Amino acid sequence: MPQPIHKGPFVFCPKSGKFIGFTFSPKFKSTFKPKFFLLRWLLPLVGLAALVWYLLRVIPKPSRATYPCQQVAAPLALGFLASFTTAIIAFRKARHFVWQARYGLAAVCGIIAAVATVESIQLSNSSASGAWAPTDKPDAPIGVARGINPGRVVWVRDPSAVKWDGRSGHWWDPAATDQAKVDAMVAKSVVALTGAKDDAAAWTALFTYYNKTHGKGEAGYVKGQKILIKINQNTARDGHAGNGNNGNENSTNGNPHLILATLKQLVTKGGVAQDDIIVYDLSRFITDAIYVPCHKEFPNVHWVEVEKGGGDGREAVPQERDWIQNALTFSDPSRGLGRNLPKFITSASYMINMAVMKNHGDQGATLVFKNHFGTIHGLNHDAISPHRMGESNPLVDVMASKDVGEKTFLFMIDTLYGADGPDSTPSKWKMAPFKDSFPASLFVSQDGVAIESVGFDFVNTEWGCKPFTDNIMHEAALADAPPSGKKYGPVSLGVHEHWNNPTDMKYSRNLAPTGKGIELMPILMPAAGVGLR
Repeated sequence: MPQPIHKGPFVFCPKSGKFIGFTFSPKFKSTFKPKFFLLRWLLPLVGLAALVWYLLRVIPKPSRATYPCQQVAAPLALGFLASFTTAIIAFRKARHFVWQARYGLAAVCGIIAAVATVESIQLSNSSASGAWAPTDKPDAPIGVARGINPGRVVWVRDPSAVKWDGRSGHWWDPAATDQAKVDAMVAKSVVALTGAKDDAAAWTALFTYYNKTHGKGEAGYVKGQKILIKINQNTARDGHAGNGNNGNENSTNGNPHLILATLKQLVTKGGVAQDDIIVYDLSRFITDAIYVPCHKEFPNVHWVEVEKGGGDGREAVPQERDWIQNALTFSDPSRGLGRNLPKFITSASYMINMAVMKNHGDQGATLVFKNHFGTIHGLNHDAISPHRMGESNPLVDVMASKDVGEKTFLFMIDTLYGADGPDSTPSKWKMAPFKDSFPASLFVSQDGVAIESVGFDFVNTEWGCKPFTDNIMHEAALADAPPSGKKYGPVSLGVHEHWNNPTDMKYSRNLAPTGKGIELMPILMPAAGVGLR
């Protein structure tokens, strides 16, 4: 009986010459080159290694799931192995059908195998890079702009303010950043934001505008009114020492220099009593890197941190049973978060939301909205991770609350460094105008949606954001009639749009003075002058 014809791993009919299957016979093995064998197993081994690494790290300490290395390993392991398994099964089915001469079914399984293989590669690649292409067109504003100069976002940049080399010491060390230059950046930002003659007049304008637009008349700050500063201490889980993160002492939290500069402005230019200022993050520690230099200069400022904290000059937030119950309501209870708030938050008169320029995986750019995960309990990440456009988001409810977001008279995004991940070390930016340097920037606005939109465009360009992560800005801009249908409040929370492109960085008010959207105002220091590049 004629034997099948073997050509490498392929088997052909001795009579018709038609392909009938594959083999890994000894004859084939003798001609099989080791390098091809290694390549054949490289991808599944990488996926398996990623899965083993993820399980070994996350099972003993679930909080490690938020670490950047685990955020890369998880999709690589799970996504790749799932797709690769599909490819293997489909390939075997295809081979089986070829042996049975059922070529149509074999072709279908072959296509499935090919698609699954490509998908596994794409999943691996997309876990590390790739910007989200927004569903809305550039320079197409939605919502209603806020502020003395509506929709204005001031961007101050001073490359000489940042001294850290990215290797030695810590980015938060006193000598890593020039305090005097950060002081100047904050002063310049509030003047440009309000159009006031100087920084003292700018703070008066900020307080007065807020009170006027919130039904409190033409009034400024009055001694005894409490001012909250919400900082982002996301990685400060391990106590007061250093930066509060034993796993990575250079992870990105609130910047001591910017916090100190803001306190200087409030006290010396805004006329605010130290005792009226409360700096807080209810889910994390206020670390020595921040507290020590700030307390030295302003000893009467209050510092409130996580319940298990307190001491060393800090105050632990009271237990939740002593909070104001049901202070927050959610338009979509199925995606709600914690409903209770500490009394010191509900009784305060003003808030400064000081976010950090970060990326955070499935939540995208985590800026002024996500900063309030340190204001509430019930930290449900899945509730704020979008799966499609037009989906409700409970952080919009928090921003619409009279006790939280609607108390905010100034939004700030610390971009002196910035990081591509919640626990990541700051990295130098590639996009223009930074070109392999730290961004050395500060963004400020009276419009929380506008500054979130600008921050998103920068993060999405530099590192890439996950799909649908700008959905939260659509919901907030249209909070009174959102795409989700879950009404958050009676008014828009601000204006949203995306810039025309990452090179020009122009929004609708930059392109036309009569625009209804965002105005991005760059101030490049130490160069003189204020205006667009």
